[in-house]
Amino acid sequence: MKVQYKPAGGRGHPGRGDNWGRAPGPLAAVLAAAGALGPSNAGAFEARDLLAFSAGPVVLKPRFTFVAGYSDNVFNLPENSPVEQLGLIESRDDFNFVLSPELQARLGRAGGDRELDFRYRFDQYLFVENTDADSSNHLINLGARISGSRLEYDTQNSAQFLNSIVGGYESVEAGIVIPGGNIERNFYSTSHNLAYVLSAKSRLRLEGSYNFREYPGQGFQQARFYDSTDWRLRAGYDYALSQKLRLAALAHYGQQLRSGRGNLPSLTDADIFGGSITASGSFTAKLSGNVRVGYEHREFERGPSDGYPLVGLGLTQQFTEKTSASLNYNRSGSVSATTGGGTVTDSVGLGVQQVLGTARPWFLTANVDYRHTEYANQDLTLEHFRVTVGAAYRLRQWATTFINYSFELGERQRFDYEVNQVNLGLTIGL
Repeated sequence: MKVQYKPAGGRGHPGRGDNWGRAPGPLAAVLAAAGALGPSNAGAFEARDLLAFSAGPVVLKPRFTFVAGYSDNVFNLPENSPVEQLGLIESRDDFNFVLSPELQARLGRAGGDRELDFRYRFDQYLFVENTDADSSNHLINLGARISGSRLEYDTQNSAQFLNSIVGGYESVEAGIVIPGGNIERNFYSTSHNLAYVLSAKSRLRLEGSYNFREYPGQGFQQARFYDSTDWRLRAGYDYALSQKLRLAALAHYGQQLRSGRGNLPSLTDADIFGGSITASGSFTAKLSGNVRVGYEHREFERGPSDGYPLVGLGLTQQFTEKTSASLNYNRSGSVSATTGGGTVTDSVGLGVQQVLGTARPWFLTANVDYRHTEYANQDLTLEHFRVTVGAAYRLRQWATTFINYSFELGERQRFDYEVNQVNLGLTIGL
């Protein structure tokens, strides 16, 4: 019997652990970089009213990004895969286009004691040959911050509604390895941080976070995924070592809950206990960021418990005004969306940026990312490696064009894959 495989959707938003919902190649990073490279000073643009609207304390900023890309392995297939010859996909390689209108809104003065930020982005993915892979994705973010003489509060909330290619799992049909295709999925996240100022140097802190991941669609592929809930409650104390450096100690408790559809087996949930110490701010005149160390223990309702160190690094070295490098490392535990079991992931990222020129500068970037995931109580590890080099040129205060190339290497349970991706794009907006 012929397997009908019609994957749909461009890869969406990057996830954790199993690499769920990536954008085509480094597209998610491209859109983020385009935003970061976008100008913040709108005063020099004579048509400012078209790109920024102000009414009292409200500021609206529309933005549009267009990306044209080519990938030699759209569906993360292994070498010599027969799926194209069998007619299960239109083509292994393909050109794709992404249209991304975006709206940013702010209520209150930037950096003031009361501020509300809203962001909405719509990503429309279009493929030249694999037209069944066209998809639409919605990303919403809402943040708020209030600061008083004693109390400080901030919150970040996001929702993602995705229906795009997921390349992080595989299935076997009639002896043929079939990578993931179009998967409908929704991600919700909220975090709340409250601090009470005891003195000029010390504060009490109470924090909470909640993440929910669901796969509401139907069908064989959709039924392979577990919904999951992960929440944490943290409490502790932080102290200012200097005007630019703070030290925080937090203990936390939470749970990891899993549920499945169809024929997925029932799973055990886990209670989480742990703590961490974090130093954040400026370590030297040119080195800033944060360093976190700690430990987390998971106690499963059924089956053996596990524990692992928590490590986090987010450092930026500003060598000169136009030359910088960043290092990121994170070790944390999560839940697999396909096995439903606990995972521990190590992710490392190294990036450099060089700015050339002043009035209309070039931004040259290079990034290396590596991720290693171990599955609890299973003899299974997954690897992921990516190198991205790119350049962006600011045409005007309100327009930036960019190009990048990436090479990606992934190791899955039954096969490895390689992807070469090129993207060319333009961002209009402040």
